[in-house]
Amino acid sequence: MAQAITKTKATEAKSSSSTLGKLYEYAEFNRYGIYAVLLLFNMCLGGIAVGLGAMDSVVELSILVVSAMTLLTFILAVQPMKIILGLAGAQMLIALIIIAIHLF
Repeated sequence: MAQAITKTKATEAKSSSSTLGKLYEYAEFNRYGIYAVLLLFNMCLGGIAVGLGAMDSVVELSILVVSAMTLLTFILAVQPMKIILGLAGAQMLIALIIIAIHLF
């Protein structure tokens, strides 16, 4: 009498066959675990960027703060993971660029 729970036809039609589509589907399913990892990496990189010299420049500091607060706002608003992952990648890239500027 035991039956395995299977996906419905609507869910199967919705899921895409591309690798990126599967990645976003996986991210939506594991949303809260990914939040923790994103916040850890993004805020640590932002803190390192500020510590290396962004504290002396108002422009660099404001760029870091705006990008970090935008990511936090989108996480709190429970936006789609596609948008949150894009913002997290952009924030990491901004922090890494500022770190590279101050190291070299």
